[in-house]
Amino acid sequence: MRLGIQAKLTLSHLFVTILSILILAFLIAGGYLLYLQTNLPALWVASNADYVSEELHYLAMDEPLSSQNVRDFIANSGLVPIFDEMAPDEAISFFEDWLIVFDAQGKVLASNDEIRFTPGETIQQLPGYTFEDLQPAVYQYNVVGDDHIGLVDIVDTQDNTVGWVYLRSADIDAPLDSQQTLLALGGGVLLAALIAMIVSGIASGFLALPFVRRLRRLQAASLALAEGQLDQRVPPQGSDEIGQLGSQFNEMADRLVDQLMETRQLAERNALLAEEASAFAALEERNRMARELHDALKQQVFGLSLTAGAIRQLAEEDVEQAKQRLAEMEQQARQLHEEVDAIIHQMRPASLEGQGISKALSALLDQWQTQNNVEVDFTIQGQGHLPLPIEHALLRIAQEALNNIERHSDASKVQIQLSYLQEEVELIISDDGQGFDAGETVSNTHLGLYSMYSRTKELGGEVEIKSEPGSGTKITVKMPITSEGNADG
Repeated sequence: MRLGIQAKLTLSHLFVTILSILILAFLIAGGYLLYLQTNLPALWVASNADYVSEELHYLAMDEPLSSQNVRDFIANSGLVPIFDEMAPDEAISFFEDWLIVFDAQGKVLASNDEIRFTPGETIQQLPGYTFEDLQPAVYQYNVVGDDHIGLVDIVDTQDNTVGWVYLRSADIDAPLDSQQTLLALGGGVLLAALIAMIVSGIASGFLALPFVRRLRRLQAASLALAEGQLDQRVPPQGSDEIGQLGSQFNEMADRLVDQLMETRQLAERNALLAEEASAFAALEERNRMARELHDALKQQVFGLSLTAGAIRQLAEEDVEQAKQRLAEMEQQARQLHEEVDAIIHQMRPASLEGQGISKALSALLDQWQTQNNVEVDFTIQGQGHLPLPIEHALLRIAQEALNNIERHSDASKVQIQLSYLQEEVELIISDDGQGFDAGETVSNTHLGLYSMYSRTKELGGEVEIKSEPGSGTKITVKMPITSEGNADG
């Protein structure tokens, strides 16, 4: 049989109640049995005897113990009734407790029954102890039949035993030994258990009913939402766990509707962004091609024009020199063809094919030095293999810098240094030319310098240009080396 949550809650509550009552009854019965088997009543009597001993110790500090001051203490303590202060019949019914104080020689100093235990009388034996059994500084208690006895010594200021306190109680556990008490206790426990079971079962059923109704409403709303009824909500159901669950369900349904609307809007925006991205990509490609043409072709076309002018002048004066320059022009034309082919196929520069940036720069500088008759000092510090985008950018920046030196600087010496550092690569290009005002803002109209900044920024690097009119120019380019570029190659 499948039980609902109401039945489960009812049965669980009933089970817990029954178990609690059984444990309580077991503890009461077990505690009672343990109590009967221990010396706890005698220990309690001995603690009272110890209290009397301690009070008499303080009394002995003021004056020696005597029958009179000890009897006055017993009368004022209220621990036990005084026999001679009661009528004989009353004394017989109350005379269950003995409090006897005797000195170190066993002579009675005072008691609550001075007819039976006369002051000055020597005591050789009492129930549970003989005079020879007395042990100073020992906390003694005993059970003799129904009597619970405590015996404690009295000490003076030098811790010498000056007497003893004997306390006997015969009825301390009489109520617990009563058969009527046991029957009443057992019947009360059983009746309490029966009543608790009935009340707990009824209360559990009524308490579980509202929870079941609220959970069923929440279940119906969940099923409706799963079938596509997005307007399904549950009414407020309080602030407990079920009420919080209902609030979270409503919030979830609201978020689901919002997400569906956002998804539709996002799809529409994505379609528009795809169109814009296509147009932007085309514009970026045009800009990249313009930069490539400027960096790779413009310099070489300018070099071809210079060589052609030199050949025209040498044609009449020195034919052999003109032929040599013509061969150089042919070589430049072939290299130009290769660069154009590389741009068309979006490949790495032809000068980088089969060699790294160091060899490509060396070849570029040798050619430029021959064409312009300018001293070039090229140094390399360290070694490594750089990612292709960084090699490409450094080569283009060097080409642009050399082109600017050739056209504007009128320099007699150029120094280039390539340094492989731990986490970056550094390229420094300096000349002793006429320089310019480096404080001018680099913009799109200064396409050569703008190209340097743009290439470096794309790779996360930085460019620093130092120059003043008449003081030459120094260009420092730093680019971070990625983990790919740190591998040896």
